[in-house]
Amino acid sequence: MKTAVTMARGRTERVYLVAEVGWRIMTPRPVAGQYLTKTLFRKAVTCPRKLVYATRPDLYPSQVTSGDGLAQYLADEGVRFGNYCKGMFPQGVEVGLSGTAPTVENLVAETAGLLKRDTKRITVFEGAIRHEKFFLRPDILDRVTNEDSNTAPELRLIEVKAKSWNSNKSYESLMWTRGKPKASFLRYVQDVAFQAMVAKLSYPEYKVSSWLMMPDRAKVMRPEMLCDTNFDEQVNSEGDENLVLADNQGIATLVNVDDAVAQVTGDFIDGRGLSEVASSWADAIQGQLQGDVSIDANIGARCSSCEYRDGKAFKMCWEEATKDDSHADLILDLHAISEKKVKHFLQQKKYQMVDLTYEDFELNSGGMPNEVRKGVDPKKIITRAQRQFYQICTRKRESTCPSERRSYIVRKDALQSEMRTWKYPLHFIDFETIAPALPHFSGDSPYDSYAFQLSHHTLDEDHEVKHSSEFLNTRYDTRPSIEFLDALYESIGPILTEGGTLMQWSPHETRTLQTMLASPITQAELSPEKCAGLSQFLQGGSSPMVDLHQLASRHYYVDGSSASTSIKRLLKPTIDASDELKRLYGSPTYNGHNFTNFQWYQEDADGNAVDPYKLIEDFSSDETSSPIAHGGAAVAAYSDLVLGKVKEDVRKKTESSLLRYCELDTLAMVMIVQAWKDFLKE
Repeated sequence: MKTAVTMARGRTERVYLVAEVGWRIMTPRPVAGQYLTKTLFRKAVTCPRKLVYATRPDLYPSQVTSGDGLAQYLADEGVRFGNYCKGMFPQGVEVGLSGTAPTVENLVAETAGLLKRDTKRITVFEGAIRHEKFFLRPDILDRVTNEDSNTAPELRLIEVKAKSWNSNKSYESLMWTRGKPKASFLRYVQDVAFQAMVAKLSYPEYKVSSWLMMPDRAKVMRPEMLCDTNFDEQVNSEGDENLVLADNQGIATLVNVDDAVAQVTGDFIDGRGLSEVASSWADAIQGQLQGDVSIDANIGARCSSCEYRDGKAFKMCWEEATKDDSHADLILDLHAISEKKVKHFLQQKKYQMVDLTYEDFELNSGGMPNEVRKGVDPKKIITRAQRQFYQICTRKRESTCPSERRSYIVRKDALQSEMRTWKYPLHFIDFETIAPALPHFSGDSPYDSYAFQLSHHTLDEDHEVKHSSEFLNTRYDTRPSIEFLDALYESIGPILTEGGTLMQWSPHETRTLQTMLASPITQAELSPEKCAGLSQFLQGGSSPMVDLHQLASRHYYVDGSSASTSIKRLLKPTIDASDELKRLYGSPTYNGHNFTNFQWYQEDADGNAVDPYKLIEDFSSDETSSPIAHGGAAVAAYSDLVLGKVKEDVRKKTESSLLRYCELDTLAMVMIVQAWKDFLKE
C-alpha cells in the first residue's frame, strides 16, 4: 500500500508518497525533566542560564513561537521534512506504539529490544536512549550488522535537519573552515555530537557513527513522490529488513559528520570537552530541581534574541548581572549593534542607550565621524554609527518630552539627486514568495522559490495614486511561477515602451525575478518575448529597478523607527512626521482592489498615527484566527492554503487578508516617496 507522510491528522493536505509502508502519529513524549535531553542541551548551548528557566516552564514560559506565524511555519516544515526522511527507511519501526505507557523506562526498554533483534538490519524511529543523567530520543537509529562477525555492528545515529545542503559541492567547502565546522553548521554538529556521546555510553558494543540528513539542493522531486490524499494513520510496528534505504531516490541526503563530531567533542566550549560540559549541565539541572544550585547569568549580544526576552526570566538575568532593575532601551536594541560593541559597552557598565554619548560612536558633537572612511561622505550618507547615535538621541528626547513631534533626518542633496533621475509614472511592486524544504511540485529542488503573489501601485506626475494590478495563486495543483510571470509582465511590461521607473523595497524582487527567469522550467514555458522583456528590469538591463530600501538606508532617518529601515518600521513614524501624508490619507478617500473609501491616517488616543499594518491586522481579525500583517504570516498562510489545512470558507477569508497585506506593502512605498518629496521642499 502507498502511504502519504503528513501531520494533518485527517485533513486533506498536499503530501509525499514515501514507501510501501504504513505511517504513524507522533508518539507522546515522556516527562524527563530530571535528565539532560536534546532540547535542554540545545538551549544550554546557546546559554546555560536557560536551563534555570526551561526546567520551570510554568514560571518562565518561552516565547519562541508565541504568536509568530513564521516560527510555526518553520516548525511545521521541520516536521514535514522529518516525516519524509523517515519514509526513506521503509524498514523502520516506530517506538512507542506497543500500547504500554510511554514512560522513560518503557521507551528505553523497547528501543533496546528492537536494536537487539536477530536481523541484519533494524531502523528505529524516535527511539529512546538513557545513560545515567542523559536521556534523548534520536530521530533515526539505523543498526546494521556486518558480514564479518569480528566487526562490531554499526549504529548510525541520524539527526534530521531542514538545513540546506548541496551535494554538487564538496563536503569540505560546505562544512569546514580553518579546521573547524562552519558557524552555519556548528549547532547541528554539536547536537549530533551530544547524541553520539550518549549512544556510545549506552551501547558500547556498537560502532556509533554520526549523520545529518538534509534537503539536497542538487536533487529534484520525482513526480511519483507527490500526491493529494487524506492522512493515513496505519502503522508499521514490525519492520522488514528486506526493504532497503532509497536515499538515492529522494531529495534528502545523508551526510556523515564523524570528523566534525570528533572535533567539537574534544574542544566543545572554551577548551573543555563535550563530556565535561554536558555533565556539568546535567548536574546543574539536578541541582536546579532540588533548589540548591543556580547558574550564573552571563549577559551579552545573544540576549537580544533570547526566547525569554519578553518575560521575567530576562529581567532576572539582567538585574543579577548589572545590579540594575531598568530594562528599557537596552544597548542590545541599538540598530545593527555588533557583538564586539555590546561586549565593549558591557565592560564599561553601560547598559542602556541613555548611558551613551556621541563619543561612544567616534563622532563629534555635531554627529559627524571623527575619521571619515574612504568613499563615504557622512554629509550624503548616514553611516551606521550615525544611525545608532540618532536612535539614542530619539530615545533621550522621547523620555524627557514624549509629546514632542516626530523629527526626521534626510540627506537632502543626495536623495534629491537620486529622485531627479526617476521617470514618471513610478511603478511600485512587491512579491510574496515561499521556499519550502519539500518542493511542492515535481522537477523542483528543496528551497526552490515560488512567487505566489504580487501587488503593483503607480504614482504619476500629477500625484495620482492607483492600485494598478495584483496577483494571487493559492491553488495546490498548479505551479504559480509561470502565471505569476505572465501577470508581472502584463503589469510592468508597458514601462519598456511607455517609460516610467520601477521601484522595489530591498533587492528581494530583483533576486526572485533573476532566479525565476534562469529556471529551465520558466525558459521552456514562458514566451521568449516575456523572458526578454522582464530581463530588462534586472541589473544590467535597460530599466533596472530602483531599490528604495537602499535609499532609505543611506539618506533617511525618522524618530520612532528604532533606526530600522524596514518598511514596516518606517511607515507609521513617517506618517507622524509628514503633514502631507496626514492631508492625503486623513479622510476616507483611498480606493484599491481591496479597500473602498478607506482612511489610512487614523489617530490613537494620544494623537499619534495608528500603524496602518495594525489597521489591516484589526481588519483581518474578524475573518481569520491569524491576522496577516507581515511577510512571515503571509508565508505561513500561503503554506496552509496550498497544503489544504483550511476549510473553504476560511480559505476565501485568508486570501482576502493576503491581498490586503500585499496591497498595503506597495502603498507604503508610495507613501514614503510622497513624504520624501514633501521633506525635500522644506
